[in-house]
Amino acid sequence: MQDKTATLRNGNTGTVVYESQFGKLLIVEHNGDELPPTHWHNANGS
Repeated sequence: MQDKTATLRNGNTGTVVYESQFGKLLIVEHNGDELPPTHWHNANGS
């Protein structure tokens, strides 16, 4: 899988770093912090 960029609902961008076999996306949020938060999202954006 190639790294993909996504715009999150809070307006920040993030990079999809992993997609599970169930379609969940692990996204690293770009917010300027040294240790950026990570989030699991469904592929449909929820």
